[in-house]
Amino acid sequence: MPVREDYMLRMIRQLGAALSRVGELLRIRRPSEARAELRRAARGIGLDLDLLASLADDSLLALLGGPAALDVARAAAVAEILRLEGEVRGAEGRSAERADCLRKSLHLYLAASAANPAATGPESNAMIATLATTLGRAALPADLLEQLVGHYERVGRYDSAEDTLFELARVRGDRALALGAAFYGALLARTDDALEVGGLPRDEAEQGLHALREHAAGTAPDALGD
Repeated sequence: MPVREDYMLRMIRQLGAALSRVGELLRIRRPSEARAELRRAARGIGLDLDLLASLADDSLLALLGGPAALDVARAAAVAEILRLEGEVRGAEGRSAERADCLRKSLHLYLAASAANPAATGPESNAMIATLATTLGRAALPADLLEQLVGHYERVGRYDSAEDTLFELARVRGDRALALGAAFYGALLARTDDALEVGGLPRDEAEQGLHALREHAAGTAPDALGD
């Protein structure tokens, strides 16, 4: 096994143990100790916790290699560190800062999934769904909504992809229409069985495409439903 790969595996295992301790400290309401553990975890991968929490999304992604050369393992590690830092801030009553950390965590989880879907399994997919639910789709910026649509389509959750697409249509109808045309085009080329498994039967997909077009045309502003 190459030295670099061996180092990466050891790093991930060590980080996992540290983050488990953070979760336990949060459970027993010791946020200061949880943050100290997070600082050590971040230093263990050569990064500073305060810097991670302060960087804008684009700068954070660039620090980890950028979209074209993203260090997927490191990005997923930072995503989890930021998620837990968000929970620490929540325990301290800093709800806006909590939401900001969770949003950054979601951004990195999505970037890692897009960069290498094979390297992000069920646990990462479940975390993405949990973060999206916790934050609420209505609170997410358009770029994250777009990424969520693509993610849900990749992992076969077509119903969640459609719900997210409709939320995007409410904030950026032009982007939703372009994305929706490709999304529904790909879906309707799939078998009925595949659509059923993904939670979006063919008749519902066709209705969704029609509703999106009506919404974009302004002829039926409430066509997207709740």
